Formats: sequence, C-alpha cells, structure tokens
Amino acid sequence: MLEAISELVRQLIHSFKPQDCDSMKSLVDSMPIITCAGKNKVRKVATEITSKGYCSTKNMYYFGIKFHAVAFRRKRTVPFPEMIILSAADENDSTVFKRECVENLNNREILSK
Repeated sequence: MLEAISELVRQLIHSFKPQDCDSMKSLVDSMPIITCAGKNKVRKVATEITSKGYCSTKNMYYFGIKFHAVAFRRKRTVPFPEMIILSAADENDSTVFKRECVENLNNREILSK
C-alpha cells in the first residue's frame, strides 16, 4: 500500500510543480506520524506498518511511522515538495535519505535542520 501511495504522490507532485522552484537547492526534513504515544499505551492501529520510534524534538517515544520530505526551495514562499517518503518510525533519517533520495539529487545543494 505504501508503494501505491508513493507513486500517486510522485505523479501529483510532477503535475503541479510551480515554475519558480529552484532545482539546484533542496530542503530536507522529517516528522513523526504518531498513532500511539505514552508509557501505558498499546498499539492497535496499523500494526503491520507502525513501529516504535523516538522523536528528539518532542523528547518522546511513540508508535507510528515517519514522514520524510524533500522540497524545492522557492523564494519568499513555502517550499514545494519534490519527494515524500513514509518509513518505519525506528529508521534513522539519514539512512532513509541515503537509500531513497541520494540518486535523484545530483549536483544540488541540500539544506537540512
């Protein structure tokens, strides 16, 4: 199912890409999609695709997945997504980025938080 969602997103992004996107600069970020959090919680939602992860910015453990985005930089406006990736919560961001994105980002400046 994740593959089908990824392909749909890829086609939508390609169809709606604005002309002011800077194709030489990309922004990279990720965030948790939390389906269950807290010490006494039992994960019951989407157990086939969720895992336990740690979010350092929120200083918390959670069950869920991670949302990764690579976006085109745009001057004075919100970046436009180039790639959207869903991964297991326990996967390291740099591992996912290297596996899924590096091949497509040649000769480009990458900015990350």
